[in-house]
Amino acid sequence: MQSKSLIKVRNKEIDFIKAIAIFLVVIGHIIVFVKPENYNTDFLFKICYSFHMPLFIFVSGVITSYSSKSNNFNSRWICKRVKRLLVPYIIWTFIYCILKNNYHIFDKLFVNPYLWFLINLFLYDLVTYFSSKFSRKYLVMALCYLIMFIIYILFPDNLIIKNFVMFYPFYFVGQNYYIKTKKYMPLSLLLYPLSMIFFTYKQYDYLISKIQIFTNYKISSKFIHGILLFYNHFIVASLGICFICYSVKKFFNQNFLNKFKQLMAYIGRYTIYIYI
Repeated sequence: MQSKSLIKVRNKEIDFIKAIAIFLVVIGHIIVFVKPENYNTDFLFKICYSFHMPLFIFVSGVITSYSSKSNNFNSRWICKRVKRLLVPYIIWTFIYCILKNNYHIFDKLFVNPYLWFLINLFLYDLVTYFSSKFSRKYLVMALCYLIMFIIYILFPDNLIIKNFVMFYPFYFVGQNYYIKTKKYMPLSLLLYPLSMIFFTYKQYDYLISKIQIFTNYKISSKFIHGILLFYNHFIVASLGICFICYSVKKFFNQNFLNKFKQLMAYIGRYTIYIYI
């Protein structure tokens, strides 16, 4: 009976989206390897990096919301997350350090991690587990995020803390508001391509100088940098996520390429291993 219920819970559309995300990660890294000097000006690279990691985090939140219907974020659930995320993270970080003859293992684990996605995803799950014990769980989630934001201000070079602040909102929306946001997704078919016209990948200095010249240096560079970062990381990424989710949903409603759908869904089930 348990295996049958698990089959029913499995959402192949979500697995398909995960497969797209991992392909975007692989393509993006290949472009960096092939064009190390000017990769950030490549159009395909910009598409990949406009939303691929936020998409991963968002889908992880969606999957977490599905799992809550069966086990309600109990101690058994968090133990499974430790085995699936934290244990592979520690093991593969040690292997990486040994292969690279790098014995700064503490740095790779807690400051500048090699597999940051795994440790951050575990932290998101930890917040979910902790907040589920309170009646006002959303308030607890907000307080956890605020604490991490303050820590990030104090320790801006810590990649784990930085990525928690940068990506947790996508996890939160996926976990709590995926169903409610579906009706707005068709707009992304127009808005995401338009947003890419103004999207830039870490080329803020040039834009900041142009904007300051245009405004006679009346606006501080930090303020402009913050606006550009918010637009690039949150606005464009959110539109890209909606674009992919809506496109996949429409594709699944068509009765063709069923074998391709099954193959992509199968790949999507094992994206963690591909990522590692």
